Amino acid sequence: MPGGGGNHDPSRFDIRRDVRGHVSFGHGIHYCLEAPSARLEARIAVKSLLERCPHLATDPADLAWRTGLLIRGPESLPVRW
Repeated sequence: MPGGGGNHDPSRFDIRRDVRGHVSFGHGIHYCLEAPSARLEARIAVKSLLERCPHLATDPADLAWRTGLLIRGPESLPVRW
């Protein structure tokens, strides 16, 4: 089962995947107080970008991935207009 949690495949970028349960903003007593604000800002920014540039595209095969324990994800996200 790739990804350990069963909710995603770490070798495949899927912006629509279910992200409930991740600990990017900490957990319990160490939970980040600004997490809701950061999520809202990201949601607004991505929505605005995609509305203004609806033809943005990328090729997942071209992505180089970070594989560290603390930070995972693409090294960069090259896009085409």
